[in-house]
Amino acid sequence: MKKMNYMIVALVLYILTISMPDQVRAELNHSEVMAGDRQVVGTAEPGQELMLLHRGAWLSTTAKSDGGFKFDLPSTAGHEALFLKSKKKDGFYDAGQSIVPKGNAFAPPLYLGRNGKESLFRSVLPDSEIHLLAGGNLFEGMGSVSLPEMSGVDRAYVYSSYFGIKSETKEIILGEKPVIPFTLQASEVGRYYLKGNTVPYTKITVTYADDTYLPRYQTILSDEDGDFDARLDYPIELINQQKKVTFNLSLQGGEGVVLPDALKKTYELKVPVLSGTDPLILSKEFVTSDERVTGYTIPGNEIEIVQNGEVRKCSPVQVDGRFDCGELAEDTKTVEIMTKKNAITDYKKKFKVYQVKDESGNHQVEWTNPTSDSDVLKGKIDRRFADVQIRFSYPRDNYIMQTETDEEGRFEVKYPKTIAGTFSVFVSRKNGTADYEHVDTKEVKDVRRPPTPTYSYRSGKLSVYKGDFSGSPLRTQVTVMHPDGTFEFFKEEYPSSFQYDVIGIKKEDKIILKTISPTGIESQTVEGTIPAIDLDDLTEESMKVTGRTIPLAKIFITSYKDREMKNLETTSDGHGKFTIDYSSALAEGFSFPNELGLKISGNNIMYEELKIRDVTPPDISILPVKYGDRSLTLKVSKLINKPEDLARVKIKIIYRDGRTSEQEERDVVSDYESVHEFRLRDITFSSDIVKVEVTAIDYAGNVSEPYSVVPFDMNPQIDSPLVNDTHVRGKGQINTKVIVETEGKIFYGTIKDDGTFDVGVDKMKLNQKVRVEVQDGQSGNKPIVMERLVLGIQSISLKSDRKTVTIKTNVDKNNPGPIRIYMILDNVERKINLNRSSKSYSLPRSLKNHESVKFRVVSAKGEKIEDIVKKFSDTTPPAKPARLYFDNSDHRVKDKYVFFARVEPYASLQLMKNGKVVFRGNTDEFGNIYYQVAEPVDLKATWSFRITDLVGLSTTGRVYPKDVIPPKKPTMTTVTTQSTTLSGSTNEESKIYIVIGEKTLTTKTDKNGKFSFKVKPLKINTKLSVYAKDSSGNQSDLLSVRVKGVQTLKVSELTTKSSIITGTGTPGAAIVLESVTRQTIAKTTVDNKGNFKMKIPRQKKGVVLYLVSTKSSYLTRETKIVIKK
Repeated sequence: MKKMNYMIVALVLYILTISMPDQVRAELNHSEVMAGDRQVVGTAEPGQELMLLHRGAWLSTTAKSDGGFKFDLPSTAGHEALFLKSKKKDGFYDAGQSIVPKGNAFAPPLYLGRNGKESLFRSVLPDSEIHLLAGGNLFEGMGSVSLPEMSGVDRAYVYSSYFGIKSETKEIILGEKPVIPFTLQASEVGRYYLKGNTVPYTKITVTYADDTYLPRYQTILSDEDGDFDARLDYPIELINQQKKVTFNLSLQGGEGVVLPDALKKTYELKVPVLSGTDPLILSKEFVTSDERVTGYTIPGNEIEIVQNGEVRKCSPVQVDGRFDCGELAEDTKTVEIMTKKNAITDYKKKFKVYQVKDESGNHQVEWTNPTSDSDVLKGKIDRRFADVQIRFSYPRDNYIMQTETDEEGRFEVKYPKTIAGTFSVFVSRKNGTADYEHVDTKEVKDVRRPPTPTYSYRSGKLSVYKGDFSGSPLRTQVTVMHPDGTFEFFKEEYPSSFQYDVIGIKKEDKIILKTISPTGIESQTVEGTIPAIDLDDLTEESMKVTGRTIPLAKIFITSYKDREMKNLETTSDGHGKFTIDYSSALAEGFSFPNELGLKISGNNIMYEELKIRDVTPPDISILPVKYGDRSLTLKVSKLINKPEDLARVKIKIIYRDGRTSEQEERDVVSDYESVHEFRLRDITFSSDIVKVEVTAIDYAGNVSEPYSVVPFDMNPQIDSPLVNDTHVRGKGQINTKVIVETEGKIFYGTIKDDGTFDVGVDKMKLNQKVRVEVQDGQSGNKPIVMERLVLGIQSISLKSDRKTVTIKTNVDKNNPGPIRIYMILDNVERKINLNRSSKSYSLPRSLKNHESVKFRVVSAKGEKIEDIVKKFSDTTPPAKPARLYFDNSDHRVKDKYVFFARVEPYASLQLMKNGKVVFRGNTDEFGNIYYQVAEPVDLKATWSFRITDLVGLSTTGRVYPKDVIPPKKPTMTTVTTQSTTLSGSTNEESKIYIVIGEKTLTTKTDKNGKFSFKVKPLKINTKLSVYAKDSSGNQSDLLSVRVKGVQTLKVSELTTKSSIITGTGTPGAAIVLESVTRQTIAKTTVDNKGNFKMKIPRQKKGVVLYLVSTKSSYLTRETKIVIKK
C-alpha cells in the first residue's frame, strides 16, 4: 500500500511541476536520475541546505564548498517522482522541483485472455498508457485495451508508458492461455498476518464465512512488485477452523485465463496448533471498547472474563472451540480472560482495552503542533494502526509522507520548514490494507516575530515599511505624540503587503510604531521624533544647500542624469549646521536636486523639498497659427530642468490697416505643463491680421522677451481647371508664392493684395493633372500642395421625350466643380452650374428630329473657353413593352379588365380588337399607360397594339386577355346528422367540389351562384371540404365544415308552485335555465339515461324563462317556458 501511495505522490508532484513557474534557485541543478539509481547528485550554492522526498520520506544534505551535493537513497529511485527543495535565506524552503526517474522501472502490460471476440490487456501500473501493435494496427488506451479479433493475426506486441517512462516490449501469443501468479504463506510477523505475491497494484478480496464472529470480506492491496504482507481481521487459526475462506483478484479475466489454485479452493496455512501452554486466541488482535470479545480455545474448556474486578462466565465453548464473552463496559481499561478445565483455572492472560474513539467520535491520536519553527512531527496512535500517512497541503506545495509506528504506536517524520500549510494524519493497518482512515488535521502556526519596521517622512506623510515577511500581510499600529501633549492613534484595518501611510504628521511630532503578525506576534517597537529643518533661500544661481537641523545628522541630496544617479552627503555639526556643495554635479550635467534627505536613525529617513527662488524669465515660442484659429498655443521652457508654470500672458494684435489691439489672459493650465493654450476673445485669425506679438509673465514676476507669429492661410482655393483653358486661378494668403505644374512644366505666380492668383499655363486637356503649391516662407509652416484634374464635359444626351438633356462630366468628390455652362436655344442663353458627375435639364420645348443645341463653357470670370454644338437625331423605333398585362387582376376595378403597358416615355399607344382601334392614349414620363375596358372583354377576339414615338417611328405586337381572379370562398348552410341536402353559394357558373373522407362530390352553381346536393345523413363530426373552380381554372379558398349533432330537449310544465324542473335531453348535455334577461337561474347536466332534474326558485305567473342545452359537436337547443298559475 505504501508504494501505491508513492505513485499518487509522484503524479501530484509531476502535475504541480509542469503547471507552475519554476521557483527553484537558478544555481540548483541535478544530474539525470534512472529508475535503478540509489543516489541523486547535483550542484547548488556552497553550503546550501537541501531536502529530497523519496518514497514518502524526506532526506537531508548540504552542498559542499564546491557546490556539489549527494543524496544516498535507502532503495532504488523507482519510477515515482522525487521532490527536491532548497533552503532560502529566511530559513524556509522554496516551492521545489520534481525529478522523474527514467528507465524501464515497471513491468509490461498483463495479458488476461479472450472475452468473447476481444483479447484483454491490463497495465500493471495505474494510470499508465498501453501501446499495442497487432496486424499492422496500433491500439492505445489508459490502463487497459481491448483488442478485437483480427483474421490471420495470432500475436501482438505491447508495452506501457508513464510520464515518459517505458516498460519493455513484450510479445503475446494470442492463442496461449495466460497464467495469473498468486502465492500465499504465513507471515513472519505473526498469526494475524498474511503474506504473498500476485499481479502488481491489484486488490485481493479475502472472503470469510457469513458468520456471527467473522465479517464477510476484507480487501488488501499488492505493491509495485505484486507483494503483500497484510494484517488480517482474524487470526489464521480461526480462519482455518472455518474452512470457508477464499480469495479473489480484482481482474477482468477472459475465458482462457488460468487462475491460481488458491483462488479456486479453501486455503489453509500451517501454524502452531492450540495447546495447553497456549490454549487461547482472540478473534481480533486487539481488544477494543466497541466490539464483542470473542475467540477460540480447546473444546471442553470453560471461559471466564474479569473486567473492573467483576468475574463473569462467557458463553459455553462450542464444538469447534468458539466462545463469546459479549460486550465490555464503557470504562473498562483492561480485561483478564481465564480458561478452566474441570472447574480448575489452568490459564490466565490480561489484555489492554483500546478506546477506539474519544467522546467526540474522533480517533485518539496525540501529536505535536506544527509551527514555523519546527521541522519534525511526532505522535502516538492506537497500536492497532501500524501505517501512518501524513499529507501536507498548501497552495503550490503538496506532498505525502509515509512512516510506521513502533510497538507503542509512536511515529516521527521530518519535513522542510514552512510558515503555513495543513498537515493531515491518515492511518491504516499493517502493510497492504487498501484504505486509510483520516484521524486528525492541524494548521501550521506561524510563530515568527515580524522584522523591525522602518519609516520615512515626506511633506506631512509618514510611510511605514514593514520589512520582508513572507506569508500574510502584517498589521501596523502608529501612535503620534504632538508637542502640546495631545496624541493620535492609527491602526491599519486592511493590511497591505509592504507599506502603511499616515497623513498629517508634523515636524517635531514623536512617533511610536510596531507591526503585528496574523498570529498576534508583535515586532520590536520603534520610536522617533520628526526633526525640524531650516533651509536658506536657493536661487538658480546657487551652488550650495545650507541650513540647520539636529546635531550630527546625516544629510544627503540626489541628482540625476539620464538613468545615472549621484548622491552628495554631509553631516551636520554640533550646532546642527550643514553645507552641501553640488556645483561639481551640475558641471557634469546632473540635474538640480529637488529634495534633501536626513537619516534619523538606522534606516529611518525624512525628506525636505528644495524650493528655488525663481529669477529667470520664461523662454517661450508659439506654434504656427492659421486662418480660422481662435487660440494661441505656447511652448514654455526655462534654464532649470522643469517646465515653467506661467501666471499670465499679454497678447498684441497688429492689423493690416495699422490698427492694434491688446488683451491679457490668465494661465489656467495645470502646474508645470510645457504646453499652454490661450483662447482669444472675439478674435479670429484672418488675412487682415499682419502678426501677433506675445509676452509671458511667470508667478515670480519674470517677463519673457516678446515673441511674434504671422497667421497663415491653410485653406487656399483653386478654381476648377477647365478643358482648353490657359489659366489656373484661385485664392489664398496675400503675398505668398504660387507654383503650378502641368504635364512636367512649371509656372510661377504670386497671390495679389485682393487674395487671388491667376497663373498662365498651356491649354489644358480633359483629365489632365494640375499640381498647385502655395508657400508663405514663415518658419514652421509647411508648403500647401493641392492636386486637381482638368474638368470638362464627357457626353450630352437627349431623352426620348426630346425635352430633357443629360450632361455627364468628370466631376467627383476629389475634383469638385462647378463647371459653368450657358445652354443656347432659340437665341436664348440659360445658365447651368455643374457640381456633379451627371445632371439632367428640361428644355423650354421638345426638340425636332435632327435639331442642334449650343453649349458654351466659361471661366469663373465669365470668359468664353469653348462652344460645343450638339445635334440630336433619332432613327430607332420604340422597343416592345418592358411590362404588359391585359387581365382582371386589378382588384381596384371590380369585374372589369384593364390594360397596362410600360414602353418608351411620351409615346402614343393604340389598343385594337380584330384590327379596330378601341383605345388611344399617351405614355407618361415613366413610359406607363393604363386603360380600363368599358365593356365585357371577348376573350376569343384578336387583340393587338401599336406604339409610336415622338418622331413617328412605330412598333406593333399581339396581346392576350386573361381571367386571373378565382371564385370567392364558398358558403354552406349548417350540416347536421339529419341533413339530406348540402347547399351553399359562390360565383355563378362555377364548378363545386365537396370532399367527404375519400370521396369527392361535384356539382355546378346556377346563374345566381347557388348550389345544392343530395346526400345520405352523415355521422356527427364528419369533416367536409368545399371549394370552387371557374371556367379559367382559377380555384377558390377552401371551406371546411363539420357535421353537427341534433339535441333533444323536453321539459315539464312549470307553475307558480313549482320548485323543481325535470325533463329529458341528450346525455351529457349541459342544461342552463335563464331569465328573460339571460341571467343564469340554475344549472345541471343530463345523465347517461337522458334525464335531468334541478331545483329552482318559485316564479310568478306569466314569467318567461329559457331552457338552453349545449354539448360539444351538437347544435345548441333552446326552449321557451311560460310560468302558469
